[in-house]
Amino acid sequence: MVRFIGRTSEGRLPRAEVVLFWYNVSVTNKILLSARILSCAVLAAALAGCATTTMYVPPTGQELQAVRPFKKTVAVLIAQDSGMGSTQWTGIEALESVLAPYYEILDRPRIQSTLADPAMNGLREEDLAYRAGKSLRADYTIFATIRSSSPLPARLADVGNICVQSTIHVNMYDVAAGKRAFAGVLTREACHTVDNNLPELIRNGQASVDGVLGALRASSEMGRILPAVTQEARDEAVAAAAEAMKAVNPLEGEVLKVLSDREVMVNLGSAYGVVPGTYLTVFAAGKKTSIKDPKTGLLVEGRESAADLWVTKVTSGISSVAEGDKKLIARVRAGDKVVS
Repeated sequence: MVRFIGRTSEGRLPRAEVVLFWYNVSVTNKILLSARILSCAVLAAALAGCATTTMYVPPTGQELQAVRPFKKTVAVLIAQDSGMGSTQWTGIEALESVLAPYYEILDRPRIQSTLADPAMNGLREEDLAYRAGKSLRADYTIFATIRSSSPLPARLADVGNICVQSTIHVNMYDVAAGKRAFAGVLTREACHTVDNNLPELIRNGQASVDGVLGALRASSEMGRILPAVTQEARDEAVAAAAEAMKAVNPLEGEVLKVLSDREVMVNLGSAYGVVPGTYLTVFAAGKKTSIKDPKTGLLVEGRESAADLWVTKVTSGISSVAEGDKKLIARVRAGDKVVS
């Protein structure tokens, strides 16, 4: 998947982003290593100023093991498909895979054993979330339902396309706090063009909308393409949900070393799900500001950010090099806190 990202208002470099996923599944472990490689290749040649060198080093087994105590644990209790092709989509696997870089995912056999306990029968979702979560010693529990549909084209220009919309409903519960940490409904759409000439044929009176749609739905092309388009829409919806749930528990690290007037090294790497393009905010160590709330009279403590950075090189499972504006880097010191 290739996405073009243009120059921002802060003057950050434009880039083409290529996203690659691979994962290894075993009985007790599921790891997804996500590599987003920023490339100044031919695809981005039209975007001037693309000169930043990027790299990505996957985490070693030792690094993955070492960071486990610093990750929150998640149990995906229920994830089901209530729409098209429900027998072909495993919602639990999909969610676990995309969340794996950011959270410690609890083993499925252990979760299934807990859910099979008679004490869990008949509980409301929220009660099950907390009771099962406490039994599993999980920090968070997740329930998700996804529904896919292929709506009729809203515009004549869309008649030649096969489109699928997938909507995912997600509830993420904070077990210790006894409250919902995230609730969201996210919709994503994927399309495939079957015939660019169909809208023109309809305009010329050579075909009707109903006739074209009926032919498309009955064609072998629909049967071949629809499952793939449906899967793409589901994957996009699940990825969006995972990105939202990632924000519930932001990554925290610190600056290890200021390398130059443009670069710093931080102790967050691929084992934490960091990829080239990840944005980081640096807070100066020990510097806090207190502001009086005019309504309550209480003091609100805040931290002033020293710099906004973006990762250019993921050098190991536990380290990355991030780049920023020279004036902002001058304010950064080793030991400053980093948040993603």
